[in-house]
Amino acid sequence: MNALNLIKQRFPGMSSAEKRIADVILRDPKAATGMTVNFLAAAAGVSAGTVVNFANSLGLAGFTALKINLAQNLEGFTGFSFDDVESTDSPKTALHKMAENACASFRDTLTMIDEKTLAAAARLLMEAKKIELYGAANSALVAEDAYQHLMRIGLPVYAVTDPLVSRISASHLGPGCLAVGISHWGRSRSTIEAMRTAKSRGAATLCITSYPDSPLHKLSDVGLVIVSSEVGQRREAWVSRLTHLLVLDGLCAYIGAQRGVSSIEMMDEASLLIGSQQEGSGL
Repeated sequence: MNALNLIKQRFPGMSSAEKRIADVILRDPKAATGMTVNFLAAAAGVSAGTVVNFANSLGLAGFTALKINLAQNLEGFTGFSFDDVESTDSPKTALHKMAENACASFRDTLTMIDEKTLAAAARLLMEAKKIELYGAANSALVAEDAYQHLMRIGLPVYAVTDPLVSRISASHLGPGCLAVGISHWGRSRSTIEAMRTAKSRGAATLCITSYPDSPLHKLSDVGLVIVSSEVGQRREAWVSRLTHLLVLDGLCAYIGAQRGVSSIEMMDEASLLIGSQQEGSGL
């Protein structure tokens, strides 16, 4: 079965919601094969469940099956794309493509990100009496990494990545505190709820995301938006995650340099503590 032809055939008799989904797919079938169900739903102005039901109505077992069918029936199909890596590529070629995509994202983000916005983000981090970092799934790893770096230079920072705890923890923030939300899509429910709670308590809000029109960005006092070819196209935000880390590492390096001797002493002490712990454990 060719799902693309079937969509065209059934289009006249579809409901208005189904036609909006079909329009997104027919406009660019190749792009549709790289979309998540949530992204396609947002593009069509429907719910994710409606997209799944649309796929089922075509006789397919869900949205993933629809994407596979579309890809297999596209002219020139050679394999599914993971950041442009194809099934025919060697491991070295895959690594090369990932490195090229990461470098492009780094360069584009450096070009597009506003210096005043970066300065505002750094100021919020340096002046906050308490900082909480929120992130879910892959963004939880970014939050934990940022916590390790910012903590070592002496900032009063905590990473709260448990979705059941984050909102409670955010409720303890107040004026002079900072809530930092990290999310590729900017739509993580637990992160948004924590940020909204912190903001209601008078805390400042800062976000790192890939989508400027996301709920997280709109909720934040200061928003840092990275640039990546994955935006709207990829199932896994691998390169975007690296770029989120880069932005946070850049801020950490800047703040460490501004704090000078204080941060150096903190990092030296951390190194000594880690070294003594490793010697004691025999590592």
